[in-house]
Amino acid sequence: MVMSGGKAESYIENPICRSGLQMTVLAIKPIRAARSAWRALAVWSEWRRQCRHLGQLEDQILRDIGVTRAQARRWLR
Repeated sequence: MVMSGGKAESYIENPICRSGLQMTVLAIKPIRAARSAWRALAVWSEWRRQCRHLGQLEDQILRDIGVTRAQARRWLR
């Protein structure tokens, strides 16, 4: 903890840059938010890929896995 102008600021070392540069804890929150958004986008993208693939399956295969063509169409929207 560092005192600056009467205010205490918390610092942590930047794990990426080992040159002694430090980031405030407040600077890390946007990074975590961006990382979380990126993960959510990756999960959504994978889900959409699977839905498109499901739409390309033949009716017999869909029946084998317990999905109707109507359900597959709804997931494709």
